Amino acid sequence: MAMRTESDRLTQAAYTRLQAAYDGMNDTLFAGELPPCLMTWQRGRSFTGYFSANRFSHRHRPETSTHEIALNPDHFSSDIEVMQTLVHEMVHLWQHVLGNPSQRTYHNKEWAAKMEAVGLMPSSTGKPGGSKTGQKISDYPIAGGPFEKAVAEFLATGPVVDWRSRPSGSAAGGAAAGAGTQGTKDDGAEAAPVDPKRKIKYSCLTCGTNVWGKPGLNLVCGEDGAAFEIRA
Repeated sequence: MAMRTESDRLTQAAYTRLQAAYDGMNDTLFAGELPPCLMTWQRGRSFTGYFSANRFSHRHRPETSTHEIALNPDHFSSDIEVMQTLVHEMVHLWQHVLGNPSQRTYHNKEWAAKMEAVGLMPSSTGKPGGSKTGQKISDYPIAGGPFEKAVAEFLATGPVVDWRSRPSGSAAGGAAAGAGTQGTKDDGAEAAPVDPKRKIKYSCLTCGTNVWGKPGLNLVCGEDGAAFEIRA
């Protein structure tokens, strides 16, 4: 049997570091108030990350459930952006557990205020001057704020992740994802033209409810307040 080294355990290494990032930001930016959650990598065309409440139940203890924070490796262009997406979704977790999520506006005023408190400025454009609330809201670090300081300290111990999706057109890579919904950390990929008369499928990121409508809709689920994403 071949001997395996620590560097061979890719899954363990990747998720151990991601867990360390979650724990570090929880302690530093949220005073350790956030509960454990299951973090996953999820690829898709229309998001950089998402929070899904009570997404998983324990196979042997059905009464036990946990939340999910998913990150999209198609958008892992820098460690700072990975951390921005992680903390963005942690604020959604904070609001679900300790605040008052809105049924109509996925990113509401309470969420926006908490984002600023942890050092991320919400913005619909990802730049100064954008709207702070709405369905599609990105963010940027507040200069000298808690987020910048906490992330600098964490990244001094090493990168968050070592792997990302291969770009479109590479020798062995799959197709790259397009621009995100939650985070506007666009990888520059150009979306294929869509017939405006053709209806497309949208799915709730939390409960899986499906609806069909014209391209370009900004939808939010009336049951759980989560955003919808385009499904092929």
